[in-house]
Amino acid sequence: MKLQELGKKIVAWRKEQNINQANICDQSGISRVTLSKLENGELLELGYAKVERILSCLGKTLTPINKAPAPTLDDLLRNRDEEMRNERKPGSGR
Repeated sequence: MKLQELGKKIVAWRKEQNINQANICDQSGISRVTLSKLENGELLELGYAKVERILSCLGKTLTPINKAPAPTLDDLLRNRDEEMRNERKPGSGR
């Protein structure tokens, strides 16, 4: 997950729990500017410890998962061919 995607999730989790930015900042020791930039997708980098402190305030944590392998050219061509066949079927609306 990219930092920008995480920022959007943080906003959603914060709003779900009715927690404002000031509370997160006070509890995590993160500046309001940093949190705002994170939530708005304006940060390129943020250290692990800071991310973990923010997430902890929301009852969340980072968990590593296996990354899906990138599709091969054969996979992409096969998917394209399948999509084209589906578009040609009667009743497909295209």
